[in-house]
Amino acid sequence: MEERSVIAYEHYRDASQRFEYFYSGIIAALCAYIAQSFKPAQIGWNPNTLELLSLIILFISFFFSLKRMEKIVQVFRGVHKKLHHSEIKGKLVAHIDIAPFINEQTGKVYSIQDVEKELNFLDFLLPKVEVEIHKINSSAESYYKLRNWFFYLGFILLIISKILYAYV
Repeated sequence: MEERSVIAYEHYRDASQRFEYFYSGIIAALCAYIAQSFKPAQIGWNPNTLELLSLIILFISFFFSLKRMEKIVQVFRGVHKKLHHSEIKGKLVAHIDIAPFINEQTGKVYSIQDVEKELNFLDFLLPKVEVEIHKINSSAESYYKLRNWFFYLGFILLIISKILYAYV
C-alpha cells in the first residue's frame, strides 16, 4: 500500500513540474512573439501602447511563474527534511527500550539519555518544519494566483491590441 502512494506522489510531482515548465514556456513564447513583432510608437490610446502593456504584464507573469517554481523546490526540500527527521524519530522510538544501541548507518552509539535528548529535539524541530512548509506553500499558492491573473490580463490585452490594429 505504501509503495503505491509513493509512486502516485512521484507521478503527481512530475506532472506538476512539467505543467509549470509548460505554462512558463507559453508565457515566455508570448513575450518573445510580442517583442519580435513590436514596433515602437508614441505612448497613447493606441494598439501599440496596449501591446507594450501586454508585454510588460506578461513579463511580470513570467517572473511570478519563476518564483512559483522556486517555492515549489523549497516545499520539496522542506518535505524531504520533515520525512528525514520523522524517519530518524521512528528509528529512535523503536530502539528506546534497547540501551545502548548502535546506529547502523553512522556507527554512533546511543545511550537512553542520548535517545531521549534526540527525541526531544526532534519533537521541537518537526512542528517548526511543518510551519515552514505551510508558509512556503502559501506563498507558492499566491504566486500561482498572481501568475495566472497577470497571464490572463496580458493575453486579453494582446488580443485587444491585435483587434484594434484593424480599426486604427
